[in-house]
Amino acid sequence: MQVENLSLLSQRRLRSENLIPNTINYLAVVDSAHGLFIGEIYQSRVNGSDSVHDSMNSGHKENIFPEIGINVIAILQGHKFVLAGVRTVGITDRVYIANQSIIERYFNSLEINEYPVKDEDGVIQKDSEGKIKYQKKLNDLAEIEGSQNKVLNLAPNTLFDRYLMAVGTTNSGKSTSALSILDKLLTSGKKVLIIDPTGEYDSSFTKESKVRKLVLGKGTFLSLGSVTIQQWSMIVGTNDSTQPAVLADAIKSLRFQFLRGENSAYVKVGKTVQNVESDLACVKSTNVDFDLEVLPQQIAQETRQITTGQRGHAIPETYVKNDFNYNSNQ
Repeated sequence: MQVENLSLLSQRRLRSENLIPNTINYLAVVDSAHGLFIGEIYQSRVNGSDSVHDSMNSGHKENIFPEIGINVIAILQGHKFVLAGVRTVGITDRVYIANQSIIERYFNSLEINEYPVKDEDGVIQKDSEGKIKYQKKLNDLAEIEGSQNKVLNLAPNTLFDRYLMAVGTTNSGKSTSALSILDKLLTSGKKVLIIDPTGEYDSSFTKESKVRKLVLGKGTFLSLGSVTIQQWSMIVGTNDSTQPAVLADAIKSLRFQFLRGENSAYVKVGKTVQNVESDLACVKSTNVDFDLEVLPQQIAQETRQITTGQRGHAIPETYVKNDFNYNSNQ
């Protein structure tokens, strides 16, 4: 966009609105043949020539023509802004500073979806008149910088229907912003689960806030049967293509022992593979506990070797001691 003269970018008041158009991140409106677009200013500059410098010094701003880059965001359809798609602005289109009414309409368009209230069975709730109930917005969630008396109100699912990430440098307010969101959720009666590995929010919630604190290993424990084989591989730190399989076999063997009421390792050496598979067939679920302390001894049992007779007759595959695999597994 080319500005007619530099004075148009000066700060001024227009009725009850305070306009500061000489900054970036400012919202502008483009009146195009396709419709009314809204965009965000990402660049504002003037040519660095001697004539421009002289005009600046002499105060002749009408001789300076700034250039502004605008990122087109959306187009107005009805009462809401929607994504512009392939439609865009063109040369000779008129550009205006977005007023407060347009800005409010833009921020009210940020929520694309409406989320109906559902009960525990997933049934959509309706009011006494038969109209669908929608989630109440979290009021005053944040203040919008650069907008007078404008706060952001969003429904909980608008925040959490997709991933939400708070990015910033140290002491920039990430934790405070997250705490503000959590506070709004709690005061509106929503359930939240906070995983806090550093204990940063340990003193943020009192007993009156109805937050139940669980400390893993102290007040709450994780069932061994609820940990998947993939997670066990990450915990143990397996480092090649064979170790996860060995670990999975060892855990399955210990689950068999748990079902039998045994707290010792399941001895495989000397048994045929067919007999072992027959024993382990009863372990049909991965959600079975086992004795974790016996895991090292069980890993030592997870070694099998195929032997062949002298005349080429195959001998049933049998578990035998193998020092090389034993050391590798250990």
